[in-house]
Amino acid sequence: MKKWLCVLLTAALCLCLATSALAETFTFSLVGDCTVGAQYKYKDYKSGYIKKIAAAGLDYPFSLVADLFAADDLTLANCEGVFTNRRLKAGAKAMSLCAPPEFAEVFRLGHVDVCNLANNHGKDFGTEGLNDTRAALDAQGIAHFGYEETLMLEVKGVKIGSWAMPTPSKRRV
Repeated sequence: MKKWLCVLLTAALCLCLATSALAETFTFSLVGDCTVGAQYKYKDYKSGYIKKIAAAGLDYPFSLVADLFAADDLTLANCEGVFTNRRLKAGAKAMSLCAPPEFAEVFRLGHVDVCNLANNHGKDFGTEGLNDTRAALDAQGIAHFGYEETLMLEVKGVKIGSWAMPTPSKRRV
């Protein structure tokens, strides 16, 4: 399990304990890796996921859970990829994930409220691609956090802070 997910789940447990004394309930959904696009080298394939989403509609990826997410108080997803039209730079890692910026609407149509951007694909297109992703999510009204960006929300009177821990080095101690 990724460290940031452990931190997030710990925070979620604390939130549950903190709100258990309240008369109201607070329901939230946590969604793991959501790759809305495709690997860069396959992004234009006729049978690829980007073409499938374009043909089926931007509501397709979350179509089986959208009602569940619409009914909760907060839905948080891990945005596993970049929303950008940039070209991949020479020397970039082979498994770089991307989708056109307009595909960020997938999260809005799926009733996702917040996206974590700090993961192994968040900077596949460098800082410029990360900023493109932030702008695409902003255009859809989707809050986000990660890579030195924190987020504070208040939902039903409960203050929620979101962050993502930096990836630890792979050096063994």
